[in-house]
Amino acid sequence: MDPSEILGFPQFNLQGERARHNATKLQNAGLIQQLKNANAEKEALKEQLDATQTDKLRLETENVELIGKLEKKDKAAEQLMADVEEDMEKIYKQHAKQLTKKDLEIRTLENQLAASQEASTRTQSLETENAELIHQLENMNVAMRELLAERDVLRGQHAAILEERDFYMQADKLRAGTVQKLQEQLHEHSKELTDKNLEIQALKTLLAASQEESMKLQEQHDIVLCEKDRMIHNQDVRLNSEVQKYADKLKVLQEQHVEQIEAMDLELKTLEDELKTGQEQHAKELNDKDLAIRELKARLSAAEQQTADQLVEFTNEKDRLSLSIQKIQEDCLKAERGLQDVRVMLKEVQRQKEKEATSEPTTQLHIELGKLYMELQEAKKPQEAQMAAKNKEMEYLTKQHEEKLAAKESDIQNLAEIVKEGEEKNKNREEMIANLRKIMFAMEYEMTEMKKKFNAEKQAALQGPKLAEPKAPIEYEDIPMDPSNVFDYLTQQLQNKNSRIHELFAERYDLVEELSATEAAKEELETQNTDLIGQLKKMDMAMQELVEERDAYKKHIQVINEDAERNQAEYLKELNDKDRMIQMLMTQLGASEGESAKKEEELQEYHAQESSNKSQLIYNLNMRLCLEEQQYTEKLTVLRKEHAKQVEGMNLELQLLKTQQEQHVKELNDKDLAIQDLAIRLSAAEQQTIDKMMELTNELKKKDEVAHIELGKLYMDLQEAKKPQDALMARLAAKNKGIEYLTKQHETKLAAKDSEIQRLTEMVREKNI
Repeated sequence: MDPSEILGFPQFNLQGERARHNATKLQNAGLIQQLKNANAEKEALKEQLDATQTDKLRLETENVELIGKLEKKDKAAEQLMADVEEDMEKIYKQHAKQLTKKDLEIRTLENQLAASQEASTRTQSLETENAELIHQLENMNVAMRELLAERDVLRGQHAAILEERDFYMQADKLRAGTVQKLQEQLHEHSKELTDKNLEIQALKTLLAASQEESMKLQEQHDIVLCEKDRMIHNQDVRLNSEVQKYADKLKVLQEQHVEQIEAMDLELKTLEDELKTGQEQHAKELNDKDLAIRELKARLSAAEQQTADQLVEFTNEKDRLSLSIQKIQEDCLKAERGLQDVRVMLKEVQRQKEKEATSEPTTQLHIELGKLYMELQEAKKPQEAQMAAKNKEMEYLTKQHEEKLAAKESDIQNLAEIVKEGEEKNKNREEMIANLRKIMFAMEYEMTEMKKKFNAEKQAALQGPKLAEPKAPIEYEDIPMDPSNVFDYLTQQLQNKNSRIHELFAERYDLVEELSATEAAKEELETQNTDLIGQLKKMDMAMQELVEERDAYKKHIQVINEDAERNQAEYLKELNDKDRMIQMLMTQLGASEGESAKKEEELQEYHAQESSNKSQLIYNLNMRLCLEEQQYTEKLTVLRKEHAKQVEGMNLELQLLKTQQEQHVKELNDKDLAIQDLAIRLSAAEQQTIDKMMELTNELKKKDEVAHIELGKLYMDLQEAKKPQDALMARLAAKNKGIEYLTKQHETKLAAKDSEIQRLTEMVREKNI
């Protein structure tokens, strides 16, 4: 072999360095490409993050707009409630004013009724006096009848006496004294008759005066009745106008209430829809979180399995690398031993050459050294390739783990944002539910306050004002009367008093009817006001029932008014009939006093029957009013119970919603804890994998450094071994000619040496294997 070829073995080292440099360039290009890809992915992730942030800002603006709309709706509802409260306060004030006016009118009417009762007591006393006077008149009539009978008898006797006197004038001159006495008695009797006639005329004048006074009183009473009728008509007109106003206001309030109920129904429907959507979203979020948890678990298990596999691979690779490093170290030791052997052999050869003083060629030794160097280079190349592949695999795995960690962090951030959005939605729903509950509590408090006011006003109306003090009765003692006209005067006065009593009873009946009508209207207004405030659900049916009841009450009031008008017409007709009967009795009074007494008794019986009928009718009306009030209170209790049941049902629904929300929050918290646990476990597993990879990379680096150090030492040893070879080559160049001559002599020796070298190379190869 040419020695120039033996000296060319350092070129292999340069080629290896170039190849290594090219490999590092390629590796750097791959790393640069990976960095570009990573930057592109980073830019894409930034764009996604910007898009998510814009979506988040848009959602926040939408949430702010929705919150503003809800606040506007709340303000509108509060304004409506305030307007309704102001209207209710105005209605209450007007109602209170009307109640005070009605109370004043009722007081005046009660005073008039008290006066009428006093008048009735006076009429009763006058009736007793009239009865006594009638009894006296009857006695006087009996006495007058007796006197008239005596007069007739005396006239008959006087005629008989005159006849006898004419017949016996001549014979009865002796009885002149008796005749004079009889004439005196007749004169006295005629005088008494004239006195009686004068008394009867005085009584007639008194009766005419009393009739004139009764006519004046009747006219005054008619004027008072007209004024009262006018007042009653005005009050009816005012009452109808007020009822119409109340009906209009109630219609307006009902329309507003219907609108409010529709708005509240729409809000409830929207809330129910939001709850449904929230529940669906909640289920969707739970499913998404379950899927995310499953994916995280699967990824965690896969990551754990992958880390375990990677650990197994790394341990195997570590063992394999340690074995390869041990082999390299053994090869290095063998190479060093071979070099030492070569050095020893070279020294021996040099000694032999010096002893033999011949120039033996050392080409075979150079060849062997070149072969050993090539074998070392070839043994080093796969190790370097394996190390580069392992480095690439480690970098690829670290990038994969970093990408997985970034994806997991983004997933965790997304889940955290979803959880925050769910919590914000739940908070908003809780605030809305709390506002609805506050409104319900305020409405219930207003209902209780209105009930208290209604009960207080009802008690005050039932108690009523105290009656006025009775007026002093009119004294009739100083009025001079003719005994003949006392009976007519007293009967006329009695009839006037009876008519006055009937009128007062009619007025009392009208007042009772008006009071019942006002109480019914008051109760209707209060029930309608309470119904306007309460009942969140099923309010339409309740309002319809109340409207039907109001119509029924109106119809009932109309029926009562018609009955009252019909009774008043009948009463006026009866009064006219009574007046005609009184006139007939007055005409018949002079004819027959017995018939007048009978008629008077019949009138008294009829008056008692009428008064009993009127009292029975008033009692029946009061009973009907009480029954209707009881039915109305029962209906109110039923409505209140239904309202309480509705409120309880709404409270139960709210409690169910709260429990569902708490379960939702609990499930979200459990899911969040599971996600956090899985994230912690995943981060711990990834950290363990990273730590293991770092340890393995550090160990590989250390082993690479040790291998490089060993190879450097071996290279230095080879360089040191090459120096004496260079010196020998210089000598050999001078002794080439001598060596050519000596080659022939030493061929046998070289054959032996070749056999020994072959044996050594085989030993080195066996050790390498």
